Amino acid sequence: MFPISKQKKPLQNSNQEAIMETTGNQSESGNLRQKAEELLKKSLTTDLHLSEIDVLKLIQELEVHQIELELQNEELMLAKLQAGTACEKYAELFDFAPLGYFILSKDGEIVELNLTGSQMIGKGRSHLENSHFVLFVASASKPVFNHFLAKIFQTSVKETCVVTLSNNDNSPKCVSLTGIVARNGDQCLLTVSDITDQKAAEVDLQVSEKKYRNLVENALIGIYSTTLDGNYIFANQAMCKMLEYESIDELLQSNVTSLYRNQKGRAEFLEKIKKEKQLSNVELELITQKGKPIDVIVSSFISGEVIIGMMMDNSDRKRAEDELKKKIDELQRFHHLTVGRELTMIELKKEVNELLRKSGQEQKYTIVE
Repeated sequence: MFPISKQKKPLQNSNQEAIMETTGNQSESGNLRQKAEELLKKSLTTDLHLSEIDVLKLIQELEVHQIELELQNEELMLAKLQAGTACEKYAELFDFAPLGYFILSKDGEIVELNLTGSQMIGKGRSHLENSHFVLFVASASKPVFNHFLAKIFQTSVKETCVVTLSNNDNSPKCVSLTGIVARNGDQCLLTVSDITDQKAAEVDLQVSEKKYRNLVENALIGIYSTTLDGNYIFANQAMCKMLEYESIDELLQSNVTSLYRNQKGRAEFLEKIKKEKQLSNVELELITQKGKPIDVIVSSFISGEVIIGMMMDNSDRKRAEDELKKKIDELQRFHHLTVGRELTMIELKKEVNELLRKSGQEQKYTIVE
């Protein structure tokens, strides 16, 4: 019989350090080697007809098999390391995600949650697990949450709702809940998103919009918006009063084109605003719904297919300007007449003085040039 060589071929791999650390696995590989040698010895003892070449081949096969086992062990080590890394990434992603994640039972008991979820409620995870989620929902929102939870298990489709979370330690939070039944059917997966700032912004926006609407509706000048075809989208009370409509609804059912005294003026206005996009202090001649001619000043801008503008009744000022012009014209005519009469009187006085001088008499008028 030939002794079996225990010399191993060197292995090249990128994870040599990890393999060196696993002494237990290497020990197992050595045990396999020892067992293989013992089996070989028994085989050789029972079968003395094996040739030297057959023995060498058998030894080579055992060594190759050992290398294969070592390579498999290396792959298992790499897979274990990768699985550990993936598990750590998952745990980090789960815990530090910007959303709260909960697993709830059918009766709303918290089975599992992430760190963000515990921070939203304001208590440690150890205090929250096995607690009922509804305990941390504000009283006014409890009916909404209970209906939401029941519906998740009834419909087995994704459900959403908005509730307020509240406890004694933290200020109330407005959150959006999204839930869906887990695969086992006995639990639901719950995502919690903090929308407190969003809700506060919506409230501020509603307050600002209300102030703006009150300002526009009670403004002393007409404010309106129309399509390019002249159909009204919006008009305030001042616009309605200026154009002598009975109500805003009646005005909104009309068309701005019907207001123009001259349809050519409407065409010119449209052409100009399409070109310049914004017009200021444009004078227009309109006719009210009751047929009264009015002069207005309009400032408008175009946004897409909508014209938004302000309109001010300029009729009184226009009439005042016309009256002023008439008075100035009359004054100028009177001035010309007065100056002409004075010049005539001076000439007559000169002629009288000349006649008195020629007749030897004293001049009667003193003339200042």
